Amino acid sequence: MRVAKVTGGASNKLSKIKVVRISIAQVLTVISQKQKAALREVYSKKYFPLDLRPKKTRAICRRLTRYFTLFFKKFVEIILYFGLWLTVYLEYDPWVVMTNVLQLYNTLSFVLYFFACFGT
Repeated sequence: MRVAKVTGGASNKLSKIKVVRISIAQVLTVISQKQKAALREVYSKKYFPLDLRPKKTRAICRRLTRYFTLFFKKFVEIILYFGLWLTVYLEYDPWVVMTNVLQLYNTLSFVLYFFACFGT
């Protein structure tokens, strides 16, 4: 769709360029939409091509799955509950309680590290 440089009068071609470009773009978008719709019907099974998957932001792709978020919330609740329980238990035998608290915090730090590495 090349047009020679116009010097003066015949600018009819230049005024038609915009209309032609818009019509070409419309035709191409309709063609690509039909192709993608056909591919979606073909790939409606388990594995889906990357360009047909819905676009997501990086943050959405990297966040934890629902299972892991629920598991992590439950784990934190358990840690908090046992932490309170152990502080009440401190009056009885401090040495045993201290070792239990250290074990709990070590497992919590391990779980945090695990989720940071393999969460998604």
